[in-house]
Amino acid sequence: MTLKENVVVTHEQGVSGRGVHVESKGTLVLAGGNISGNTINDDGGGVLNHGTFRMFDGVISNNSASNSWGGGVCAGSRATFVMSGGEISNNTANMGGGVFYIEGDGGVFNRLGGEIFGNTATVSSSGGDVDGVCITPYYFQIFMFRLLYIVIVMVVVVVGLFFYRSRRRKRLVVKELVDFNDVV
Repeated sequence: MTLKENVVVTHEQGVSGRGVHVESKGTLVLAGGNISGNTINDDGGGVLNHGTFRMFDGVISNNSASNSWGGGVCAGSRATFVMSGGEISNNTANMGGGVFYIEGDGGVFNRLGGEIFGNTATVSSSGGDVDGVCITPYYFQIFMFRLLYIVIVMVVVVVGLFFYRSRRRKRLVVKELVDFNDVV
């Protein structure tokens, strides 16, 4: 799909959703136009890229990925994003207010030109957000999933121990009452 001049991708005021989702075998060429005013509680407020995205011109602005990555553009680990012109500005996300890119695992991010400015990352320790761009190594993503798995397992174990001990205490109390009544 190619977006040219005078094309605006946005949502109605009060309606949430990302601007464009590029699937793994898809291609988006931005040669003009505007992707703006999109808000989603997920990755990629303006563009979520799992395929190929080439930005020659146009503007990606005023998008938000609430509680997530890539307010303007979120490029997955196997995605290709080449920016040779245009503007990515005034977008907001937890990490990568302008662009969030997962480095490695076959993906490419080339910034050959264009401007990225005025974007906001709301998490202060967001892995090197510079000029609204956060490039995170693929192993960081794997680490975060493994860490989440370990935390879930620990929670399950703690909850299981709590219920096991509470059931055991009830059995002891009942047994003590029965033994006490037999003596009387």
